[in-house]
Amino acid sequence: MKIVFFLLKKKVGDFYVHSGSIQEFAKSIQVYVTNRYSSCVYFASSTLMGLAIKDEATASAVHQADILVPEGGPIVKNLRRKHRVNAVSIKREDLLRKVMELVSEEEVCFYGSTEWKSLYPKATFIKPVSDQNSVAAVLNDTGAGLIVVCLPESEQARWMQHMKGKVNACMLGMGLKTAMLEKWSPANLLHRFRLYSRL
Repeated sequence: MKIVFFLLKKKVGDFYVHSGSIQEFAKSIQVYVTNRYSSCVYFASSTLMGLAIKDEATASAVHQADILVPEGGPIVKNLRRKHRVNAVSIKREDLLRKVMELVSEEEVCFYGSTEWKSLYPKATFIKPVSDQNSVAAVLNDTGAGLIVVCLPESEQARWMQHMKGKVNACMLGMGLKTAMLEKWSPANLLHRFRLYSRL
């Protein structure tokens, strides 16, 4: 089930990013969730791609992503300019909502933060587990087919890659909601410009 049959896959810089509508991304993730396929879904944001350029471990995780969702102008512009595809930027909170609608009959676990509890009260919420040897068992015991990972962007991709093959679920890397609010800060806008110039 390595190929996501709803999505196109194009090279952006050193990485392969998927392209499709928000519904196509949601359906692809649903396939992984319902089949309990141990997989990693990342958002190709300027923050993650910048980290991947600088950090070898993060780059390795991104290279092995099952789905890499375009998020933000630099990635989408690159897809449109170089590959002539009608790529759109997918907001992570919008994709999460679509996925949750499609997998409403499945168990869902949020790992790392309780920031989404008011929106998804029926889900299971687990704070970070310090013992990395037992975290997979803790997550598998929830019976979740979808694990929404809410960790700092600097460690999230590496953590998910480490858990791949150990958890019986699709992992969706959401990051922290507080970090999303900082996306349009002046410093981040400068970072996005510098990243775009390298892609």
